[in-house]
Amino acid sequence: MATAELIILLFLKIVFAIIGTYIVIGKINPMLGTFMNSAVNDEKATGAFLYLLNIFIIVFAAELIIDILPEINLSLFKYLQTIETTLNVIEALFQYLQWILLVIIGVFGLKYLKKT
Repeated sequence: MATAELIILLFLKIVFAIIGTYIVIGKINPMLGTFMNSAVNDEKATGAFLYLLNIFIIVFAAELIIDILPEINLSLFKYLQTIETTLNVIEALFQYLQWILLVIIGVFGLKYLKKT
């Protein structure tokens, strides 16, 4: 059985992971969207990119939290680890999406350079 100190520390790790996710999605991504929209001038493309980025951040945070859970030996958390397979599949898609996004960013960059 885990000690009270270990449970509190693990709980704080989870809370700070959630807070960090909120800060990135709620504060940093809107600023990134404003920056991208001024460079790209395409509201739909910027919105789609930020949506994919939000999904990636949520999946990353969920995996981080699920990796913390085994340190607490409660039977409930063992069932929550079954979600990790789904998150791994989604994360595997991002390896391909990052190349697609890189090409799209390159195309928008070339469009921007042609305008100037």
